[in-house]
Amino acid sequence: MKILTDFLFDLYGLPNWKLGTCFISFFVITGLAGLVIFRKLVYLKMRLSSETNEGVNFFAQTVGVLYGLLMGMVAVSCWSSFEDLDNLISDEVSLIGSFYRITSGLESPYRPAIQEKTLAYLHDIFTLEWPRYAEGRKENEIPREFNELRKLLFKVNPSSDNQKMIYQIALNDLERIIHSRRLRINAFLDAGVPPVFWNVLFAGAFLTIFMSYFVHFPSALAHASLVTIYCTALGFMFFLIAALDNPYRGDIYVSIEPYQTLYESLKTERIEDVSE
Repeated sequence: MKILTDFLFDLYGLPNWKLGTCFISFFVITGLAGLVIFRKLVYLKMRLSSETNEGVNFFAQTVGVLYGLLMGMVAVSCWSSFEDLDNLISDEVSLIGSFYRITSGLESPYRPAIQEKTLAYLHDIFTLEWPRYAEGRKENEIPREFNELRKLLFKVNPSSDNQKMIYQIALNDLERIIHSRRLRINAFLDAGVPPVFWNVLFAGAFLTIFMSYFVHFPSALAHASLVTIYCTALGFMFFLIAALDNPYRGDIYVSIEPYQTLYESLKTERIEDVSE
């Protein structure tokens, strides 16, 4: 199983047109090679004819429906995970922005350092953590900048009621950021189609291709043409699942632009505050 997932992970780095070509070519070549072997060695010995097509079609449709449901479920699950991660990113970006701006109201000598560490943490997300995700490195340690940020915030000693209220909001936002980060990391650890599903998908694909050989066609060319069309459709479906399987790698990925946009916005605000 690990060999298959490692191989697929390497494929995810390809552009979409190459990834699609790989899957389509694989299934078409496999399907046609199997058909040639089947027609030469088995086709005539099994006495297949137009009369056997009805029974073959019944079993092929039954297996096809079950396999189609499985493939559709996997494809929908991949897209759902993709959208869920996108929503997690939006929530995290919103929380970091809220935390940075609420700390602007703190009357403390630690405020500039807190905001500086917030910017550093935000910068690390899209410059260090995301490249690690793309490489498949499953590291869930809290960055040093975040630990330093938390220590600085705990040093703040608000005096007035207004400052205590701002400080409490900042603490709540920090806890929510920690929770949001944990959800993002869990989404990364859980991302991707489980290996057992990939094995079942490939096994089901080979099974349905094999069943297509039992349909009687007097013309070998017509039989090969229809097998080619079916294998091409299979290749497209596998390409779709693979393209959405890893939201951190390939042409279709979750954008880190919200982090970058927030970073530039807060950086501009910080420069304006210092100049004032």
